[in-house]
Amino acid sequence: MVNGRLRDTSLIVDLDALRHNIQEQKKVLPENSRILAVVKANAYGNGLIPVAQTAMTSGASGLCVAILDEALELRDNGIEAMTLVLGITSVEHQFVASLDELPPYVHMANSATGLWHRETITANTIRMGISMYGQNPSGRDLKLTLDLQPVSSLVSSISFVKQLKAGRSVSYGATYTAEQDEWLATLPIGYADGYPRCMTGYKVLVDGQFCDIAGRVCMDQMMIRLPKYYPVGTPVVLMGKSGDQEITATDLAERAGTINYEILTNISNRVHRIYRQSK
Repeated sequence: MVNGRLRDTSLIVDLDALRHNIQEQKKVLPENSRILAVVKANAYGNGLIPVAQTAMTSGASGLCVAILDEALELRDNGIEAMTLVLGITSVEHQFVASLDELPPYVHMANSATGLWHRETITANTIRMGISMYGQNPSGRDLKLTLDLQPVSSLVSSISFVKQLKAGRSVSYGATYTAEQDEWLATLPIGYADGYPRCMTGYKVLVDGQFCDIAGRVCMDQMMIRLPKYYPVGTPVVLMGKSGDQEITATDLAERAGTINYEILTNISNRVHRIYRQSK
């Protein structure tokens, strides 16, 4: 597995926000209810082991994964928490009623239930997935009922900057042509890193200002149009906050015609993860 530690593009994972989201959910659950932290798909792209470790020290009673290999990865890294391997079951939401003795964890509630249907929770466990990462499972359809904080930000920086003359084009297919002399910058991130190619023509944030993506998003790089000259090394936010502005995973999902789950889980292992927490 290649990790791009030597390239200035990173996914910043705020473990304090993750801890906050778990504790926010825990405060409003029925007494004696428990949370299973869903860490499948590399913890929704945020990193299986650091997220699992944080979840277990933040009030989660156990973990959920999609496949047995993920559970074994947890064990190989010394995480002995109760781990539920999710899968298809062919029995009839009456199975529990037929048991002589209830298992210790009975779960029929996901992130959406914990947000909008808490009064319907009759089991003792909630599977906290996308909401644990500070995202709205409905996109924009329903308003959040908890104070959730986004856990991850996708950031890069300017690796090259030049002035493009009017009439000159950039990127594959020359789909972008400058109408006047303008400053263009190159970023070391592309669709092989999980930033969708269909973001061509979308926007990023530089110094709190929205900047258009110029030309097609390439496999490993992309270009943006700057409002003025900025030097190499200037931070660029593709998902997250800069100044008073923000680009969310839901914003990217709407542009890509998908859901915020896919945006997060598609961020490839080439993107170096940086974990931040105050404790």
